[in-house]
Amino acid sequence: MVLVGALLCGWQAAAADVAAVTRIFRTPRYERGRLNQVVCQPVDEAAWIWHPDVTDSPAFVRFRREFDSDGTPFEIDVSADERFVLFLDGRFVTRGPNRGWTENWQYQTYKVEVASGRHAFEAVVLRLGTSAPITQMSYRGGFVLKASDGYDAKLTTGKAAWQVGRLSGTSVGSKFVGHGAMGGRATSVGVGFEDERPAEWKVAALVAQPIKITPQRFDWGLRRPGWMLYPSEIPDQIERRQTPGAFKSGPIDLLSPLMEGKSVTVAAGTKLTACWDLQNYFCYYPEIRVSGGKGSRIVLHAAEALVDAEGKKGRRDTCVGKTINPHYDMYDTFISDGRSSARFTTPWWRCGRWIVLEIETGDEPLTIESLDILESRYPCELQSAFVASPDASFEAIQRICLRAMQCCNHEMLMDCPFYE
Repeated sequence: MVLVGALLCGWQAAAADVAAVTRIFRTPRYERGRLNQVVCQPVDEAAWIWHPDVTDSPAFVRFRREFDSDGTPFEIDVSADERFVLFLDGRFVTRGPNRGWTENWQYQTYKVEVASGRHAFEAVVLRLGTSAPITQMSYRGGFVLKASDGYDAKLTTGKAAWQVGRLSGTSVGSKFVGHGAMGGRATSVGVGFEDERPAEWKVAALVAQPIKITPQRFDWGLRRPGWMLYPSEIPDQIERRQTPGAFKSGPIDLLSPLMEGKSVTVAAGTKLTACWDLQNYFCYYPEIRVSGGKGSRIVLHAAEALVDAEGKKGRRDTCVGKTINPHYDMYDTFISDGRSSARFTTPWWRCGRWIVLEIETGDEPLTIESLDILESRYPCELQSAFVASPDASFEAIQRICLRAMQCCNHEMLMDCPFYE
């Protein structure tokens, strides 16, 4: 269950007005049957929508729809092409859809419980194009949401008047060999794409109507082109916020309070580099929140291991005399425009044990309010037991094997998240 607080569009609900969003599962579909020919599931009654002026990729767009509730619970089915991040009343709900292809496109279903009053859904939809992770499919840009019961007219795309705006603050470069699983490097200016507001809102355009094929056309054996929607059968990925490990190089005394959830201030005219040892392997979305420091540049490098002058990894638990491997340098860049509490993150997860942090401030000091990672992976845990007594080393080997399996389990199984 996800608990969602309320803060959006200039108004704030009372502390007791907390929404509960619970993942539920539709009956799995193992046969295509008449899918995309006749209505086979609730989501088929919704239209796909998109920005009327956006035809290129990479592209980031934000959808929003405000609605009134009498406190009655309801269900939603939701999907997008290529990816979405869903918010309710300004707070994160989920991301998706799980990976599929046009003729087996995935959607997720949730039960939503909100207090009576005014609420709002927002969805940031990403089309990453050539910057997308390996095997990410796409038909065209689109977003679809189907709401149940009395919320159908209020929320269902194609029936409700959703607004959409383009986000221009984040750009993504093409991915390169060795980092297909993580997509391209991102650069965000001002604020991250999840929190950015569009300069202009427009009425969302319909790009695929609800299924309304007549019996005569069905008799001809035709079906409409595009997404064939199947309910996802796997749980949502873990979204576990944490600040593990410690800084092992650089201005440790300055940055270490971040590991305790405290803010730090980097003076104007400063250039620094620090190595953050997560002390375990993680797949994660990095998240940094900053204030002030107009023009400051923050670069986060993700690495499985650092290398010495000869390009050798050696011991992976040390950074002394080591640096980022220039041939496998996965990094993202965040540039402050001086606003308060600007939150930055990446369009896709990063992975490894080390984060190399580079900060360069301009004429103003930069306050780093928080630095975290959101661990992302399929929620698999050890469900078996094997004892190799009296060999005590087996327990440590087993822990490594389990961690390797966890970090390779996403919506797809990978043999290595960093080099996939």
